[in-house]
Amino acid sequence: MELDARARMAPGCVWYWGCSMYNPSSKSIGSRITNDMLPRVEDRFSFLYIEYARIIQDEFSIAACQKNKKTIIPLAMVNVLLLGPGTSISHAAMKNIADAGCTAIWCGQDIKYIYSTSMVSSEYSKNLIIQAKCYSDNNRHADVVRRMYHLRYPDVNMEKFSLQQMRGTEGKRVKEKYRELAEQYGIDWYGRDYDQNEWDSSNDVNRFLSMGNSLLYGICQAAIIAFGMSPGLGFIHNGSSRSFVFDIADLYKEEFIFPAAFRLAAEHGNDDDMRAACREIFVSGKLMKRIAKNLSTLFQFDDINARTPVNVGLWNLEDCVELGINYGK
Repeated sequence: MELDARARMAPGCVWYWGCSMYNPSSKSIGSRITNDMLPRVEDRFSFLYIEYARIIQDEFSIAACQKNKKTIIPLAMVNVLLLGPGTSISHAAMKNIADAGCTAIWCGQDIKYIYSTSMVSSEYSKNLIIQAKCYSDNNRHADVVRRMYHLRYPDVNMEKFSLQQMRGTEGKRVKEKYRELAEQYGIDWYGRDYDQNEWDSSNDVNRFLSMGNSLLYGICQAAIIAFGMSPGLGFIHNGSSRSFVFDIADLYKEEFIFPAAFRLAAEHGNDDDMRAACREIFVSGKLMKRIAKNLSTLFQFDDINARTPVNVGLWNLEDCVELGINYGK
């Protein structure tokens, strides 16, 4: 069944954004899909939204069932599966989603609210350990923050800036970007003004900004989890289970989300147009590849996809000791 990538949001719709059909049955029945058999995270497509459907297992993938229609979902080629209103999912389908390294996000209508997120189990902890070491050491923590700001504003030498000066530079640049886009598209701009619980009360440009940011958060969270890192160990943001998600998303908002929101507000676009614009931007801007590259820069990974052997042991002062030994003998 071919689906129109430009399909409008309507009850019972399935959106394939940037995805081609994938045949999961190419894997032999009875074999288990391993991480090495899956595409690299940065080579996958961005996201897929489903509402008013029952999602079931279909061999090693899943299918969305709507009335008399059954649509195979190219699970191994999707980073984020957004499950909207009227969606139910079987236990077996959820297992396949996890095995494929895909992140499922339960969201409200029009993707305004995020209710819950699945965690992709990773067999490798190398990247998480490096992230935790950088987080807990003040000097390393500050180095990561400095690299984040440098990625956003490479023309500004922040080598000797204090944290307050870096935050001040960010605030000025963001205001300038808003003002520049408002003038370019002839939008009356009075600042960022929105109610997180009531997007419809905002004007068009603020609503589009909120929607684009929400989609970006989902993609960034999926990438962070897929690379075996923690969404909660933030470096600039703090106090949220998604602090690191906000850190990474901020690297791309001004480039990806801001221009699309102002352009569509000027063109009197609707929410569907903003979602479609985000899909196009994420694909054409190679967002997943950018996230992989930038995470490697921030934490100086040699290879963010490296699969190091899993050696589970017991913590010791200098190194782990062997697991499975009775040390009481």
